[in-house]
Amino acid sequence: MSDALRLQGLAPAKARQYSPTLRNPDLLDADGAAAALGVSRPTFERHLAKQAVPQPAWVGGKRIWRKVDLEAFLAAKALLGRR
Repeated sequence: MSDALRLQGLAPAKARQYSPTLRNPDLLDADGAAAALGVSRPTFERHLAKQAVPQPAWVGGKRIWRKVDLEAFLAAKALLGRR
């Protein structure tokens, strides 16, 4: 963890920005999807297994999520009053 992140008290998963995949900033890999939802990668994988988060599309054998789908998921969750 960098000194700047340590001083801010941010965990690496929370400090990461969306990680674009396939050279398209609107597509995210699992690390980017977890960061977009504000959870760690293991937590994201647990939610994914329970189908509690949007499911990925498969492109070239890789899982990808559209950033807009994750943002819509968060917005819908906020409307329902859940975290």
